[in-house]
Amino acid sequence: MRTRAPPGKLTRDRVRGDMGDVNNEEELEEFLRALPHRARVGFAARAALRVAPYTFRYRDHVDENFDGSVFLLACLRANLVSGVAGTWPTHDTREIVSAARSAASAARSALSAARSALSAAHPADSAALSARSARSALSAALSADSADSAALSARSALSAALSADSAARSAALSADSAARSALSAALSADSAALSADSAALSAAPDQSQQIFATPLWPAQVPEKVSEAVETFEEAAPGTPWAFWARWYRGMFDGKPLDWELQRQVALIDDAIWKAGPKAVAQEIARIERLFELEHEIAALKATLPPRMALSSTSLIGDNGGPPLNDGVQQAVRGDFVLIWDQIEALEAEITKPEPSLGKLKKIAKALLDISVRIASYCGGKIDLALTEASKEAGKAVVKLGAPIAVASLAAQNEGIQQVAKAIWAFVKTLPPG
Repeated sequence: MRTRAPPGKLTRDRVRGDMGDVNNEEELEEFLRALPHRARVGFAARAALRVAPYTFRYRDHVDENFDGSVFLLACLRANLVSGVAGTWPTHDTREIVSAARSAASAARSALSAARSALSAAHPADSAALSARSARSALSAALSADSADSAALSARSALSAALSADSAARSAALSADSAARSALSAALSADSAALSADSAALSAAPDQSQQIFATPLWPAQVPEKVSEAVETFEEAAPGTPWAFWARWYRGMFDGKPLDWELQRQVALIDDAIWKAGPKAVAQEIARIERLFELEHEIAALKATLPPRMALSSTSLIGDNGGPPLNDGVQQAVRGDFVLIWDQIEALEAEITKPEPSLGKLKKIAKALLDISVRIASYCGGKIDLALTEASKEAGKAVVKLGAPIAVASLAAQNEGIQQVAKAIWAFVKTLPPG
């Protein structure tokens, strides 16, 4: 015989399905204890993400008692960090746990500062809703740094469920049938979402990353959530919230941003987080441009002939095609050696805490100069205007009967240009000096 859910606890109407006979918070906690730690944190993170939009309204709210941007940033940080903690390999969690601890501390402080201000500035239902959303994010972050992650994950899901409940009820204050339908739909959507995550984790408890590859809401999205997300996205371009809008959209659609990129954002120094949304946005821009540069470097290196082979092997094309004529081949071989020199210097420079703007610009220019020469060998197109002489030189090489080698060079040259562009984009995010 099932027991009645204690008053104020998570009811079976809110959480049911593949979690089995989950009637209240204690039974939800018991369900979560059967899962690996990482899966619990992932479950909590997803629950918190569903109600995160209820905090978006405070993006631009600033008065003498409350800075809404600080409150929102703390909530978003806690959500991001808990998501990373819920997917990252368990053998490499020290840095993420530390980040989760800092994020939880910031969320706790922001929530404490916001309580009285929210109650004074907004209707009671709105204030409670936002506070519950923040508590859900806080519990999710705490679960990443706790031996009792099951209890904290359950608490996150509870806060999320109560937030969804409050949102639906505040929208259904009138007695008309449409409002009652909205209330029922919102509660049903929240229950379905929690059940979908629990089913996925029950089936593959060690594959917590997979639940993030599914939409946050498997069926109907609550109207208030949808409206909050759209409003946030529309206002985000050109503001410190642009990254966060893209990040949340990825989580919302089940298409998260690259997890390594998210991990690097999670590990941003605490001092930068404390400096506020603008400072964090600048650091995230630097991280993203560096991340893109590293990917372009890796892609280029994969197309280049190995450095050791350049001294002993002809530069033949695909399928064993004929090499370029001796003079051009020697020039191309020399340029490939120079490319390797520049790439190795670039990799060494970008690993430094404070990369040299001068050195990075010099490397970018050297790569573009090499790109111009290679384009002249094969007639390839580049973003810089080539001289007529260079174009004629390219035609001459094609006539020498090396179309396969030319095609290969053109592809490699595109990679050289992409690296140079990525360097310039990264340079723009660095402080002048």
